[in-house]
Amino acid sequence: MKLILCIVVSTLLVAAEDWDPGLSPGGFYTWLGRDIVSLGDLDGDGAGDFAVSSSREDPDGKGGDHGVVRAISGATGNVLWAHSEPGGFGDSLACLGDVNGDGLSDFAAGLMGFRGPAGFFVCSGADGAVLYAETDAEGESDGDGRVASVPDVTGDGIMDLVVGRPGHGKVNGTERAPSRVELRSGATGELVLRISDDRFAPMQDGPRARTIGAKVWGLPDLDGDGRGEIAFTLHRGLTWGEQVAVHVVSGRNAGPLFVIRPNRATDGDGPSLAVICDLDGDGVAELVVGSSEHHGYIYDGPGPDGGPPEWEEPLGEVHIHSGKDGSLLRQLEADAVSPKFGHAVASGADFDGDGVQDILVADHGDPWMYVDGACYAFSGADGGLLWRLGVGRFELQDFGASLAILEDLDGDQVADFAVGDMDAHPGSVNGGRVVVYSGSAGRELYRLPPPAEADELPGVSAGEALEPPPQDRPRWQSPHWTLELPDTAD
Repeated sequence: MKLILCIVVSTLLVAAEDWDPGLSPGGFYTWLGRDIVSLGDLDGDGAGDFAVSSSREDPDGKGGDHGVVRAISGATGNVLWAHSEPGGFGDSLACLGDVNGDGLSDFAAGLMGFRGPAGFFVCSGADGAVLYAETDAEGESDGDGRVASVPDVTGDGIMDLVVGRPGHGKVNGTERAPSRVELRSGATGELVLRISDDRFAPMQDGPRARTIGAKVWGLPDLDGDGRGEIAFTLHRGLTWGEQVAVHVVSGRNAGPLFVIRPNRATDGDGPSLAVICDLDGDGVAELVVGSSEHHGYIYDGPGPDGGPPEWEEPLGEVHIHSGKDGSLLRQLEADAVSPKFGHAVASGADFDGDGVQDILVADHGDPWMYVDGACYAFSGADGGLLWRLGVGRFELQDFGASLAILEDLDGDQVADFAVGDMDAHPGSVNGGRVVVYSGSAGRELYRLPPPAEADELPGVSAGEALEPPPQDRPRWQSPHWTLELPDTAD
């Protein structure tokens, strides 16, 4: 591994002459919308801006899956700057706040390690210039670098960085690298603590049959020590369709706090997770956890009398768990969801004006199964469905690949949001887009890239599913989820 401190702009910044850093109307950008992160006002116009990644765009056509991260003006949708690096740059994104002291938010970008190095970069929000990076040595790959920001653990006033290294790659072309989760200083990239996969018991089919860090999250202080916490996934095998646990540990010393484990298969790298405000009055924020079925589910066709589709696999689920001990507080429910419901979740915005943060949930479409994607908004106060959008369009099969809460972009005093759609072009291979919506009305504000011709996306749906639930609706205890108390051997 090598840590690189950068004081000059990378040679792959927008100065490159053989690719267009902008987003041309109707353009094709591979995996655009892989991740989205809000960065605050970068251009001084008073509106919040954000970054969008396309981690396999290969803009210069030289192979190696160069990824691109673009800063987008929240007010106009114009590209402020673009930066490209090899190795699937931008496979994950995280806002770190102001790292270099220029008054603007900076960000971390993970490398997926496909046809290139794995690791991470920390870049300036002002122009995308690299501040520091850690990447694999030439000829080696630890396989992926997933990033998340965590509230200041080191005490220097700067948010810190959680890095997941799930070890999918190989070292010297043969041995599978061990997986680990690292806490690093957001200011310098220096290693603060490391959690290795040998902390967890292997399965019977080999010593490496467990993987940690395929997904990582930074959490606020949950145990009262004044420091942020860390969450990460644990896979117990190397196959698709596996139950994947979320382990929550102390950011101070990596001591176990609690584990949330789904009792069925989850999609891809594991569950999704977002932080929401305290809902049960204990003074600790809660966790929204989504669990969607793996990609092998089977669509049985329309339900009776034209009703919701029927599935052989169980439907996706989203639950709210106590941030204090992981206990189940509530399940979110909606009509006509698919096994991909819960693929991505986001929180932090109050859409209905009741003073409580609400929740966005993606019902991720599937291009191979001809299943449309959707996005739902739920009340954080009572779990009721506020609205849904993106339902019923073939071209939205990958709608909901990513979600992000943005600042108020349209001046209505309500936060807005963006939805990534990584396979937005029917018949193509992963040509993506990002759609920005009003949080108050659900109407489309703009999309990236801009459409070549007028083509409106669906807005908020109406109907029975939007009626408020009964006031005495019980909190349903899901049979698919259980709570585990700390156990370092599992």
